[in-house]
Amino acid sequence: MSGTRTAPTLRFTELGVVLFVFFVSGASGLIYEVVWTRMLTLVFGGTVFAVSAVLTSFMLGLGAGSLLGGRYSDRIRRRRSLLIAYGMMELAIAGLAFATPILFSVLDNVHVAVLSHWDPSRFQVILLRFCLALFGILLPTSLMGATLPLLSRYLVTRNQHIGLRFGILYSVNTAGAVAGCTLSGFVLIASYGVTTTLSIAAAGNIIAGILALLAARWTPTNESSQVRGADRLPADQTSGPATGSDPMSVPSSLPVLAGPWAILIVVSGLSGFVSLGYQVLWSREFSMLFTNTVYGFTVVVSTFLVGLVLGGLLASAMADRVRNTLAVLAVLQVMIGVTAIFLIDWERRRWLSDVVLSVAGFKDDGSGVRWDSWTDFMMLRFVMALLTMLLPATLIGVTFPLLVRAYTYQRGRLGSRVGGLYCANTVGCVLGAAVVGFVMIPLFGIRYSVLTLGIVSVAVGIVLAILDPVSTARSRLALISVAVILLGTVIVLFDPGKSEPVIAGARILLTRDSVDALVRVEEVADPPYRALIINYMRRLGGTSRAALQLQRRQAHLPMLLHPNPQDVLVIGFATGCTTGAVAVHNGVRSIDGVEIVGCLEETAAYFSESNYNIVADPRFRFHAQDGRNFVRTTRKKYDVIIVDLFQASDAGVGNLYTIEHFQSCRDRLKPGGLICQWIPTHQLPKEQFGTFIASFQHAFPNSTLWMADVPVPTGLVGIVGSTEPLHIDYQRLSSRFAHKALATVMANVFLEDEFSILSSFLLGSSDLQRLSAGAPLNTDDRPLVEYLTPRDCTNQKYFAAQNLAAIASRLGSAARVADRVDHLCPEEMSDCESAVRLRARLAARSLMIFGLVMSNQNRVAEAIDYFQKARSACPDSREVEQFTQVYLQQLNNSLRQ
Repeated sequence: MSGTRTAPTLRFTELGVVLFVFFVSGASGLIYEVVWTRMLTLVFGGTVFAVSAVLTSFMLGLGAGSLLGGRYSDRIRRRRSLLIAYGMMELAIAGLAFATPILFSVLDNVHVAVLSHWDPSRFQVILLRFCLALFGILLPTSLMGATLPLLSRYLVTRNQHIGLRFGILYSVNTAGAVAGCTLSGFVLIASYGVTTTLSIAAAGNIIAGILALLAARWTPTNESSQVRGADRLPADQTSGPATGSDPMSVPSSLPVLAGPWAILIVVSGLSGFVSLGYQVLWSREFSMLFTNTVYGFTVVVSTFLVGLVLGGLLASAMADRVRNTLAVLAVLQVMIGVTAIFLIDWERRRWLSDVVLSVAGFKDDGSGVRWDSWTDFMMLRFVMALLTMLLPATLIGVTFPLLVRAYTYQRGRLGSRVGGLYCANTVGCVLGAAVVGFVMIPLFGIRYSVLTLGIVSVAVGIVLAILDPVSTARSRLALISVAVILLGTVIVLFDPGKSEPVIAGARILLTRDSVDALVRVEEVADPPYRALIINYMRRLGGTSRAALQLQRRQAHLPMLLHPNPQDVLVIGFATGCTTGAVAVHNGVRSIDGVEIVGCLEETAAYFSESNYNIVADPRFRFHAQDGRNFVRTTRKKYDVIIVDLFQASDAGVGNLYTIEHFQSCRDRLKPGGLICQWIPTHQLPKEQFGTFIASFQHAFPNSTLWMADVPVPTGLVGIVGSTEPLHIDYQRLSSRFAHKALATVMANVFLEDEFSILSSFLLGSSDLQRLSAGAPLNTDDRPLVEYLTPRDCTNQKYFAAQNLAAIASRLGSAARVADRVDHLCPEEMSDCESAVRLRARLAARSLMIFGLVMSNQNRVAEAIDYFQKARSACPDSREVEQFTQVYLQQLNNSLRQ
């Protein structure tokens, strides 16, 4: 034995450096996933299909890289060379990352050029985006995928340590991913922007690469990466086990048999399928239960990764001692399915979360824990996420290192084995996300999809138990019986409907769980109206009197400000009532409606009486697409663009509030065209309100602010941008109201005459500049609105009071309005009847705005006084009478309460 060379040992400092390097690499990898997904969805749009194309490309790159990298690593003969190859890959990833903004810009130009000159089918669009995304990120993601097999080959120095060392490596890399997800989601993008965040991730790869190259210098040049001497299996154990031994046990009894290896590959793929399938379902559920902010993704992914870390550590401690791998995998699959089904019940999780948070010191007023700040709210989300995901995610985390240990009985093939398993796992992830997102959710809904996926997991566990060649028949029967009993128990306890609130007294006319959102149409009998609800809580309009006034006035004001609107674009279709109001104006020849939730074209039929059956109008075309992406890829130009209301805190909505989007809208306007963006003053903190105004004015210096005048106490304003300074021809506007049919329609929403439009004017461009002075711009690189708005949990009435007070302090005089109106008075008269009526209506509107400020500050008596003065200032106006009456009724009701 004197010539025998044993495998090298790993020094503690060397182990620490390698683990630190892979932690940093994991953090950078997850940051890339977040940043590249964000950057590419700005190119392709924010639809589910566009995002899926990007994520699929990312996962396939990782899978391909792991497969090729694994085979490459097994051909490297020196351990030092493994670390050098790894270090060079990390540096290459960093270099490619720095180049991605330029590359994505090229992809953007190609994408716009293709779609603007070609009208492809939906499948062709998806395929185009997938190919472009794959081209953009395939090389760096492949290098990222190759790093795991390389470091596995370097770190594992003995056959007996495969499970321990790989489990630790897997856990450390996943822990880095947790750090990367949390940092990018909560800190980096909000504080430094997308480009700087990308640079930070690339810097992490550079640090990892340099440290790996330095560590390679510490590795003796004569240390081989191949199995030698005592570390090699005896010849009689490399061909198969003795009769009756475990074909899935520790290295000394692992055979080279096709069947068991195929089972392990399939299990790895199924583990990935279940992993991403559950993640999609949990993300969708949490976006509905806790609002769909950009932080929801971070919470779900971070929590899931924490479970994988714990599972990897558990696997590292047990993998080398497992004697019957198939039996353990069978138990894991059964427990994954059972726990996922058991923990999907909302009331059960809410009760547990209340207990946990109450112990932690959060307030409980008898109806559950409440939060007073964004930090408290995020704590609730994390607790709920942990209660939902931690246990099944931990069990999923145990699976992969255990598979690696069973599949890799010799170090000499560790790289290719790890690469093969990881490739199967990533392919399973892609299929899981696609099948669950595009098939199961539309067919079964979220809760029943969790149930279905859980049943699949248990069924896989039962099949593995049946295929287990080692366990006795009695043991297999016992495991199958327990699995069936547990599954039956959780199915009996399963209740899918406890978190589906319905408007009091309403009946559900339609429920549609589409790939985009859960859509519901509800009807109330007294007073009779219908409402469109998205994701349980977001109301997108309805047929109540106040809702119709809001939706229709959003169309009428910009349509009347333009002298001759012919081609109109409405971004945000919802019930179709705003788009339908566009169609009643004379001279309109084409209307494009864009809506990211595609099934709303079908639900419009439930609102056909209120939207004038717009879907059947031959001038109308519905586009199931992201509004931003539609504007960038269409060649058509418009006279008027109307941008409907959006919840500013929702994920993705901030992309419609950036200067880049506003500039794209400007490019889509004809000469003399205008855009009207409606702004809910109660949804934006004062700082983000200023940011929005400043960003809009960056693209449209000739901006003006207008009041919607709808009977909601928080107020609604619209900012109008035009390619030229806005001037209104009084005579042309008056003639529009002289048209009987149009005048009747507008009178129904209290637009009684031309003064209803003229008196809606609030601020000119110079006033808006002073209002937003010093506010930072909202850009694609610095998405301030999307990241900062959800952090302010202040009462929304406070936002409205702040923003309306800022507007009220700068209200202009009648002279400022008159300067924008041509032919208001004959040249020889400066104080004609029209000017007198306009001054009276403006005075009433100013008083109403101050009344709204007082109302939102809970100064009820002062608010009532302002509204009464507004009524007295313009007693002959039906519009002023209607709105002051509604406001006074609301205020008097609050006093009585």
